[in-house]
Amino acid sequence: MSNKTIEEALENAQAIATEAMEAVRAAVEGTDRDAINGAAEDLENATREFAERRMSEGMPREQAFELAAKRLSADVMNLNIE
Repeated sequence: MSNKTIEEALENAQAIATEAMEAVRAAVEGTDRDAINGAAEDLENATREFAERRMSEGMPREQAFELAAKRLSADVMNLNIE
């Protein structure tokens, strides 16, 4: 896979994770427990996909998941859960 293709795949995975984070944010504003759990599961899957794409380009597993967590941690910290 070329560097450009890898970067595009990573950008796509990051976009999917960002969309999943927005879904979590929207679900938390409601009271539907299943919607919140589903959105959180989608976010987990998107984060895993992002990390797996990093690992496919040779990044060690621990480092890939750490990077994925850091990329999304600011969004998670900005959630207003009451």
